[in-house]
Amino acid sequence: MKKIKYTYLFLILLTIHLCVFSQSFTFQNYSVSEDLSQSQVYSILEDSRGYLWLGTQGGGLDRFDGENFKNFSRKDGLKDIFINALAEDTNGNIWIGTNHGLWRFDGWDFKFFDLKRGNSEKILSLLIDRKGDLWIGTIKGFLKIESGKIIPFSDDNNLRRSEIYSIYEDSRGSIWVGSNFGVTKISGSRIQQFSSNTGMPGETVTAFSEDKNGRIWVGIFGVGIGTFVGDNCYLIKPKSGLKPLEIQTMEMGIDGAVWIGTFNQGLFIWSDQDSIFAQFSEKKGLAKKDVRAIEKDQWGNFWIGTSGGGISKYGGQQFIHYDQENGLEEEFIYALCEDDFGRIWFSNYDKGVSFFNGRFFEHLGQSSDSLKFVSKALFKDNNGDIWIGTEKKGLILYKDNQFTFLQNYFVDPAINIRDIIQDKANNIWVGTAGSGILKLNKDTSQNIGFRVQRFTKNNGLLSNQITNLHADTLNRIWYTTRKFGVGYLIDDQVVDHFSIQEGLVSREVKTMAEDSTGFLWFGTPLGLSKLFLYGDSLFLSEKENNQKLNYKNLYSIAFDAENNLWTGSQKGVEKSILDGGRNIIETKFYGKSEGFLGIETCQNSVWKDSEDNLWFGTMNGLTKYQSGTTVTNSIPPKLHFTDIRLFYKTLKKTPFSDFTKSWGVLEPGLILKHNQNHLNFKFLGVNLPNPEKVKYSWKLEGSDSGWSPPESQNEVMFPNLPPNKYTFKVKACNEDGVWSKEPLIAEFEILPPFWQTWWFRGLSLASILGLIIVVFKIRLNQVRAKSKLIKDQLEIEKKLLQLEQKALQLQMNPHFIFNALNSIQSLISQKDHKTARYHLAKFSKLMRRILENSRDQAISVEQEIETLKDYLSLEQFSRGNTFNFRINISSDIDIEEIFIPPMIIQPFVENAIIHGVAHLKEAGEIEINLITVDNRIQCEITDNGIGRQASKRLKSQQEEQHKSMALTVTQERLEILGDTNESSVFFEDICNAEGSISGTRVLIYLPILSII
Repeated sequence: MKKIKYTYLFLILLTIHLCVFSQSFTFQNYSVSEDLSQSQVYSILEDSRGYLWLGTQGGGLDRFDGENFKNFSRKDGLKDIFINALAEDTNGNIWIGTNHGLWRFDGWDFKFFDLKRGNSEKILSLLIDRKGDLWIGTIKGFLKIESGKIIPFSDDNNLRRSEIYSIYEDSRGSIWVGSNFGVTKISGSRIQQFSSNTGMPGETVTAFSEDKNGRIWVGIFGVGIGTFVGDNCYLIKPKSGLKPLEIQTMEMGIDGAVWIGTFNQGLFIWSDQDSIFAQFSEKKGLAKKDVRAIEKDQWGNFWIGTSGGGISKYGGQQFIHYDQENGLEEEFIYALCEDDFGRIWFSNYDKGVSFFNGRFFEHLGQSSDSLKFVSKALFKDNNGDIWIGTEKKGLILYKDNQFTFLQNYFVDPAINIRDIIQDKANNIWVGTAGSGILKLNKDTSQNIGFRVQRFTKNNGLLSNQITNLHADTLNRIWYTTRKFGVGYLIDDQVVDHFSIQEGLVSREVKTMAEDSTGFLWFGTPLGLSKLFLYGDSLFLSEKENNQKLNYKNLYSIAFDAENNLWTGSQKGVEKSILDGGRNIIETKFYGKSEGFLGIETCQNSVWKDSEDNLWFGTMNGLTKYQSGTTVTNSIPPKLHFTDIRLFYKTLKKTPFSDFTKSWGVLEPGLILKHNQNHLNFKFLGVNLPNPEKVKYSWKLEGSDSGWSPPESQNEVMFPNLPPNKYTFKVKACNEDGVWSKEPLIAEFEILPPFWQTWWFRGLSLASILGLIIVVFKIRLNQVRAKSKLIKDQLEIEKKLLQLEQKALQLQMNPHFIFNALNSIQSLISQKDHKTARYHLAKFSKLMRRILENSRDQAISVEQEIETLKDYLSLEQFSRGNTFNFRINISSDIDIEEIFIPPMIIQPFVENAIIHGVAHLKEAGEIEINLITVDNRIQCEITDNGIGRQASKRLKSQQEEQHKSMALTVTQERLEILGDTNESSVFFEDICNAEGSISGTRVLIYLPILSII
């Protein structure tokens, strides 16, 4: 497919427009109704970011991205809102010349620049040269700012007292200055003056431009345009007479085409090749005829600033649109065809038919009321005759410059005709809305005579409501219906049909066309279906292609010279590029913003003329697509950040403002805290030809793995970002799928909280390890201590058990047992059996008690007293009742509820008997007293024996050993069972009044034990 860039399209279109006066340029106008701040636009600048800056007279400064306006005025810091000139420096700053001085805008703030010549000086023109120096033209002369210093010009050559209307730098670096004293050329240190004294055609020079040959063009107010050849200026003289032009601005087009803006004379385009001026004003689409500024952007669009009409955009002329202002009778164009003279025939709603000869329109319906009808079918046959299908008036034939109504040939003369075709045998086929299909055979017996054959549902048609007809190369007659699909006839026989069951996307078929490869295409309200006509079998396909169409409710189908598919809908037209298998590769839609001003197409109203141009009938006029002018936008959108927000607050107004440079640039090195993790990126890809078609794709490296799907959203929010290093990347593509060469990048880092840092984690890990070690050691020591405690307790219990066993052994003293049994035996010998049995029972009871008590850790006081009584009774019996005993218990001792260790008191009582009272000549006395002292049981054992010292001298070695072991074992048991470190056993001798020993007292402190 042939593709022409925007910047090269103009020459082709200009030539066409200069030759055809009746058509108009397609201007798209913007004014206050489109949110432009003020309708007087005196200066226009396209900056390096692709924005269009507009200086207004009273509205301030407007920035335009092709879709939306943003206004800057006093509220933003621009104190003077009357703007005459604009320029951009090498840093991207916008310089603004106003009625009262010079301002600079850095993307954030406006700053007044004092020229040291009076703050009320009116600035008329500005220029930033290739060195970056600023040239300023004022109402009081000329000056320059170089490296921040103001350099005024001397009064030489009148520069200091001139009104400087225009400043221009040519390709050789020379500066051209236009003023009310003519032209001044500055080439380094050389200054040349051109005025009426040196042959200038006029004095007031308002504009300059340079063509590709290096010629300097000059706009002279009230005179016209001229060119410099050497040091001479020559006035351009057009072939036709033209009033002197009051030129205010000028812009160079292509190949000598000069765009000229004038005061109240409109826009002129001068073709140097043809020496022709083309003029455009409001009648031809321009917003206003008072043109103050012209700017050609990098896409090749021309922007025209006017006084009172806002701005007009001319974006190329792929489509030429004709409406009533261009001479149409009506704007509803229902049917199209071309005659042998290259004239385009079309129907005008209810005004009949007209034709366009390339220069003007001729309306045939004006000659007679009978020719005012509604027609939805036009056809030129092989003889060059025009067939007209009407609503209610039947079929009309235009032959030899005459109209013939053919109602007499039809059963229903008021039929509504939808399509007309001719087969290989030159038969005319007519499709009707309700009367089926009519076949007209030429009757050679007369000049105009036909035999009519009719096909209806009775003959096998799917429906009598026919929408289209088509004859293929095999002479099959295809027809489409309003609600029942598609069918065809061969040799006047209905053969086959296709509907949803056979793959048709909808039963309603509105349009039909065959391409050059043999595919028959059907347009429906649900999209496309296609059928290959010349294969082994007929089958439908097409659901995949419908996914790529922007609009599927199809009114018309056509194919251009490159066999691309064009479909018409209620929104405009769409061009689809097809591959070898006739599948859609890509599509491009054309609506109002793309220059297709007709917008809604009419059903089947499309025609490819002999020059391969496509003509579309629409509800708003006639539109022509010029073959060979397909434009591909090869310039990707100019992408930049419009705002970066942290928690919904612009970064400029946060402590991180130092990272935000002007014009949306984010400096590297932005580091945020862990709780500063909610970021919002706003961006814009400026694409002035089709701003609404820009799509974006982005990714966040450090979080996302891939690019997002392309979409029109130009804002991305990232809430709750985890700590990491991030790079946000975004790219943009234009309407033709051309993507940014390099993505826009913003780098930043979110620090982790201190508890997630490596040093904190290391410290925490070390602390945890240290704590684990400490806990482990503490636990180990506890386990060891517990183990030792358990071990000691087991040792104690073991020792206590051993002591209890020893105590049991000692309590069961062999001497005591022998003496007791011997005494019982003596009773038996004396035949005192009753007493023997009594004491034998008491002895056995004592032995049983001792054994039972030895198994318990604690016994009641009552049990201990009963055991002592039995023991003392047997000792008393076996020793011949030589001593008496008493046991006294304090009243505060509950003998049943208080528990004490077993086998504690008996060894001491035994010691009192054996070593105390046993050596007395008189009766011995043993007294046992139990009282409570300090939560313990105090057991006092007293005897009236010989005392401890005397006892030591009398007792035998065996008795001493027994006594010593008994007391030792008992004392050790008491120490183990006691809850204090104090001694639990005390011995003392009892002395009488004379001071001699009269007995022994033993104090034993027994712990009170609890029973669980």
